[in-house]
Amino acid sequence: MKNVLLITLLLFTSLNALSQVTIGLDEKPAEGTLLQLKNKNVTGQTANSTKGLLLPRVELDPDKSATGNNLAEKLVKSLQITLPPGTIIDTQLHTGLTVYNTASGTIADGAPFAGEKICPGVYIWDGAEWVRYMFKDCQ
Repeated sequence: MKNVLLITLLLFTSLNALSQVTIGLDEKPAEGTLLQLKNKNVTGQTANSTKGLLLPRVELDPDKSATGNNLAEKLVKSLQITLPPGTIIDTQLHTGLTVYNTASGTIADGAPFAGEKICPGVYIWDGAEWVRYMFKDCQ
């Protein structure tokens, strides 16, 4: 019994130690950050990377999303994903979900999108609808 307790304690201690991550270098991230991306070992305001972050690319679907019976269905349908029956989606938990949309089109009535059109660009789920980041007119 003591061995099981000791192993459990060590496991939880090691998981807690890995809660902050720097990707690209083997070092602790800046204080107050959960995730840091860098590939150059520098400090201060100097550029710390020669690469960028590539967001997941999706084809948001305003037509299918408009057919959802509730906000959770609209979110799932807009991402064009299939979930097992009975899967519960909490739309508020997905607040902040960020994707790069590759689709263009007119937004159907009832679809969870801010604006009248969608076009390629970064979209953020605000808990109730997709909002285009750095909004500029769609062509």
